This record gives sequence, C-alpha cells and structure tokens, in this order.
Amino acid sequence: MQQQKGSAVSRSLRADCDRHAAAIGGVVLAAALVARAPLSVIRYLVARLLIGLASVASCAIATAMGPYRVGFRDLVVWSFLMASAHGAG
Repeated sequence: MQQQKGSAVSRSLRADCDRHAAAIGGVVLAAALVARAPLSVIRYLVARLLIGLASVASCAIATAMGPYRVGFRDLVVWSFLMASAHGAG
C-alpha cells in the first residue's frame, strides 16, 4: 500500500501466507523432534527464539528505508514473528 500498487499488496499477502505456513511447519517439526523433552525446556527454547527474532526484526525495521517504509524482507521476518507469537502453530 505504501507503493500504491496492487502487485505490492499481492506480494505482501503472499509473504504473510508463506510465513504463517513456515511457522506452523516449524512448530510441527519442533514437536516431532522434542516430543519427549520436558515442557519447561521447550518453553525456554521457544521464548529465547522469539526474543531473538524480535530483536532482529526490530533492528531491521529501524534501519529500513525510512521511518514508515519497510522492505519485503522486513515484512517477511515480521510476518513470521507475528505468526509464531500469536500461536499460528
């Protein structure tokens, strides 16, 4: 919408769908790999991962092309983070 082009909106929606699918796949894969691990260990690892992703995303967005513009890569990272944080998996 920043570019006022329908193709840009379409690309951003595709990025959202891709990142949601990656978040769900990541949770399924993690559950399969650590099915017998204690829940406290899983919670700790996931919390560390989300904090790390949030740090990377906030740095990337802060150094983007301007205070109100984000690039496609930043949108992809943010979509993955939000899909994971909101429980898409």
